[in-house]
Amino acid sequence: MIGKTISHYKILEELGRGGMGEVYLAEDLKLERKVAIKFLPGHLTKNKENIERFEREARAAASLNHPNIVTIYEIAEEENPATSDRQTFIVMEYVEGKSLRDVLNEYHLGQDKIIDIFTQIGEGLSKAHDAGIVHRDIKPENIIVGKDARVRILDFGLAKLKGVSKLTKDSSTLGTIHYMSPEQIRGEEVDFRSDIWSLGVVLYEMLTGDVPFKGEYEQAIGYSILNESPKAVAELDKDAPSKLQPIIKKCLQKDPQLRYQNIQELITDLQYVTSYSRANDFSELSKQKRRRKRIVTFVVSSIAVVTLAVILIYVVIPAMKQTASESKRITLVVLPFENLGEADHTYFTEGITDEITGRLGTVNSIAVISRNSAEHYAGKTWNTKQVGKDLNVEYIVAGTVRWAVSAKDKDRVRITPRLIQVSDDTELWAESYDRVIDDVFDIQSEIAVKVVEQLGITLKRAEQITVEAKPTKNLEAYQAFLQGQYYARSPHFTVENWKRVIQSYERAVELDPEFAIAYARLASAHARLRFLRHDLSKERLVNAEIAAKKAEKLAPESEEVLLALGYYHLWAHRDIEQALKSWTLAERIIPNDPRILVAKANVYETQGNWDEAIRAVEKAIKFSPRDASMLTDLALYFWWKRNYSHAVELCNQAISLAPNENWPYLYKAFTLWSWKGANDESKHAIEAVHSDYHWIPWAWFWQDVGERQYTRALKRLDVYDHDWIRNKMWAMPRSMMQGMVYDYMGERVYALSKYQEALVLLKTEVEKWPEDPRYHSSLGLVYARLGFNDEALYEGKKATDLLPLSKDAAYGISYAEDLARIYILIGDEDSALDQIEMLFNIHSWMSVNWIKMCPLYDQLDHNSRFQDLMKKYDR
Repeated sequence: MIGKTISHYKILEELGRGGMGEVYLAEDLKLERKVAIKFLPGHLTKNKENIERFEREARAAASLNHPNIVTIYEIAEEENPATSDRQTFIVMEYVEGKSLRDVLNEYHLGQDKIIDIFTQIGEGLSKAHDAGIVHRDIKPENIIVGKDARVRILDFGLAKLKGVSKLTKDSSTLGTIHYMSPEQIRGEEVDFRSDIWSLGVVLYEMLTGDVPFKGEYEQAIGYSILNESPKAVAELDKDAPSKLQPIIKKCLQKDPQLRYQNIQELITDLQYVTSYSRANDFSELSKQKRRRKRIVTFVVSSIAVVTLAVILIYVVIPAMKQTASESKRITLVVLPFENLGEADHTYFTEGITDEITGRLGTVNSIAVISRNSAEHYAGKTWNTKQVGKDLNVEYIVAGTVRWAVSAKDKDRVRITPRLIQVSDDTELWAESYDRVIDDVFDIQSEIAVKVVEQLGITLKRAEQITVEAKPTKNLEAYQAFLQGQYYARSPHFTVENWKRVIQSYERAVELDPEFAIAYARLASAHARLRFLRHDLSKERLVNAEIAAKKAEKLAPESEEVLLALGYYHLWAHRDIEQALKSWTLAERIIPNDPRILVAKANVYETQGNWDEAIRAVEKAIKFSPRDASMLTDLALYFWWKRNYSHAVELCNQAISLAPNENWPYLYKAFTLWSWKGANDESKHAIEAVHSDYHWIPWAWFWQDVGERQYTRALKRLDVYDHDWIRNKMWAMPRSMMQGMVYDYMGERVYALSKYQEALVLLKTEVEKWPEDPRYHSSLGLVYARLGFNDEALYEGKKATDLLPLSKDAAYGISYAEDLARIYILIGDEDSALDQIEMLFNIHSWMSVNWIKMCPLYDQLDHNSRFQDLMKKYDR
């Protein structure tokens, strides 16, 4: 072949050959440049359908223009001079460098270099995924590290041609199967998450020098991929940074729904690792393994290291800076627009702000700060520089809204937005929209488009459609929907207010039966009442299901519908898989929206995956740095991870941002209970909560009992004018709690009388709500107090069976602890201690000081095992 001319390409030298054909360096005689030509094996191109499919994919790949993807110039068919057969060949960019496989065999790479290479691979793949292209065969052989230190991916489209999008008996190759995802092994259709799996394998190999799944033959490797877990990176290389292990683990989740759902999320985590791990640099990876592979002398290795250092200093770092600059998203906040009309039009003004925020949030190149952080500035005089500093934004959108109601003509609305550049406090754009109220949808779209144009961004077609979409054509339905949104944002949850939310959404869909997002929000609103156990009726569940099905039918691909339906699945059915599926689909459309991260954190919380929940919320906070609710969620997770000081600090931060919210104070009090027991600090936190909030009676009960202020506890219960004290985790008759206090005081006769009252109430509720673990758990405690041991144990176990920790690692804790208390009351101390030790060993609120708050545990003081446990976990 050397010296021959194919078409207008003169073959200069052979670069390599393998199962996918022969590769030559050639000169393009027309354009006078060097190119690489790959001749594909004849047996792969005989099937016309296969080659047409390959060519379609290759053409799509050729349209990609990215520094980390090898550019394809041409696909053609010519006679091969060496064989006289007609062969398909690909002409592509010639990259002077080495495959990643060669690099791994020859060099031991430091952490920064590994992450640099891996990030570049991810950036290239992200570009392909955005264009709907899946590689399907990511492995070190298909990655080129150029002499310019730029990494490029090659062979897009070839995977389908050679059959590695699925594992078949006669098409897979040993070099590829190690990197196949489980869905490829099973012969299922794959998407971009299969590439993410393969990336995880590559990262694992870069760190350890070995692949995570092995076997002596292909079927054994396939079995390992489907059924086995790889060794932790630290087992193979103790110097590898521990923060990389969760990233690899997430990439190698066998369920695609549990992997990273896009490359950018993965890259963000890698950058997080880089910033936190530099102090633990691991300049040499697995010296013993690498020593087996090194085939060059110490002198050559030293020269290579020096060369790499030079490349890093003069080429890679500048290139990384340029790449970071190019990929950086514009940061922007939409501050609450000011209502210049009637006071009762506030909901309408807030709705306008929400719509503009939402539309801008669908533009991938803009990072929009969440509504919750922006809300901090509502009704206040703000300073541009301070807002920029507080929220870390480059631009601010602000404005006013006036809705003028007319008795004769159509109402009119005047919206005056303006775009401000933070760096120099200049107003880049301002405009006044004075239209009839019917034009409000067009105005919102026009404002979003104008902002995008002023920022120098060109909208993609899909983004254009989303930005200009109208939620409904019925203005009255839209107003009802906005009222629902307004009530839903009320800082103090009450059942009465939430019913107003539902009524507003119901009115919206009544006026417009095609209003998809209103149906979706209605479904999640019904489901929330069920999840919080304010209404467990069959009717409530049916209403939620009807609304969800209607929303899904009307707009199955709407990001707002998907986001709301995810909560419906979680709250109505605790269906984690369907919730994640909905949010994953929504994330593809609005990848920068912190609501997705917070939603996923809800799932991680249910799973007991506290580290992932923390990571998700911490990422969300970057887009919503002044969102008190996110800080409160984070406090909860650190409380249950027993990092009490940090949890209290987060509560204080949330309180400073939202001093009228209830939960920052409550979580602060609860954390202090676990940390220090009931004290003045926890009491002051509870005092700051609104007195009519439904958690208050429960919180004061345990504060008083924890301080051994029994008389004070009874006085509070006496003035409480309800028979029940209920929240989403516990439901206890007031008489049951009174009986407990009398028991602690040694007033057994009074206690028994109150327990009998409670028993009647609890039996009725258990019969009415047989699937609610709260009533079974409380009934078990009352039975135990009355001496009905068998019945007590049955009810206590029934509660843990209805909502075990395996199904809900958060809510299930309450019934697990109640079961421990039942064991104490019926005299089974060993079982009680087993339960207590289990709660000590998982992430929960259980602590030595928490136990000391409840006088019931005093019955175990004589037990030596209990004393040992208290010493062991006194931290």
